[in-house]
Amino acid sequence: MPAAFRQSGQFGCSGLRAHRERIERRAERADELAGKYAVRTAAAVAELNLAKATVILAVKPQDAAVALTELAGAPPALLISICAGLTTSYLEARLGGDTPVVRAMPN
Repeated sequence: MPAAFRQSGQFGCSGLRAHRERIERRAERADELAGKYAVRTAAAVAELNLAKATVILAVKPQDAAVALTELAGAPPALLISICAGLTTSYLEARLGGDTPVVRAMPN
């Protein structure tokens, strides 16, 4: 996804950020991917400063609850989910607050 954002020219990619463990559980691979796509990483969601950000939730459905709990502590301006099988109402309930949620299923 980061490569596609960069190639499209529609997004400012200097602000791409990711939670280290959500990129890859192996630290050396996470570092490699972050370097390749120029993504700033952090060990905790709170460090990512997402208050004015659009967040794309692209995790396995079984990992979504943990990610959403972390995001609820510092909710983004907009959440776009590409997680299969998770309803918008589920995402909104887990996130809490007034964060708009969009659910998309790319082919």
